[in-house]
Amino acid sequence: EIPVIHEDDFLNPAGKLPGAMDFMVGNPPWANRGPEKGLHHQFARRIPTHLKTDGVASVLLPSKTFLNEKTNVFQLEWLQEIRLEEVVQLADYSKILFAEAKCPCMIVRFRNDPLVDSHDRVEYVAPKLTCASAREGLITVAPTDRKSISLQRLLHAAKHKTAPTVWKKHLWGSPRDIK
Repeated sequence: EIPVIHEDDFLNPAGKLPGAMDFMVGNPPWANRGPEKGLHHQFARRIPTHLKTDGVASVLLPSKTFLNEKTNVFQLEWLQEIRLEEVVQLADYSKILFAEAKCPCMIVRFRNDPLVDSHDRVEYVAPKLTCASAREGLITVAPTDRKSISLQRLLHAAKHKTAPTVWKKHLWGSPRDIK
């Protein structure tokens, strides 16, 4: 039998996780604060070391990982180490998904393949809460909730300490707000 699910302390360097997985799913601990102290930042940085080249990971992270003004350095470094493909911003759904949530969340999907094409784009999906969402437990994604952001724009913004502003404009902004 070939084991397909591995359980271990992910941040323990002496752990027994294999080094070359095709796909990873994770929900890191959200303890501590700040881009260097936050366990979710350490977790995100470590994932590529356990993925095959072009392996895929999907991770549930605090929304502040991209929306907090103190995360520009983390974003600049991390977005050059991986190929970010999609972010599903679930900020509007935090109390529905997790009744005791202290922080909204997002799902981040990426490949272990550093950015090489200056035309790469990130699909940014930010569904808005509706009456049906709360009543029926559905997450409805309207066409206006789907946006595409240039990775080059995100990297440029992170260098200039404005990456959270780019994400926030796309979270609630309309096309005329996003320039």
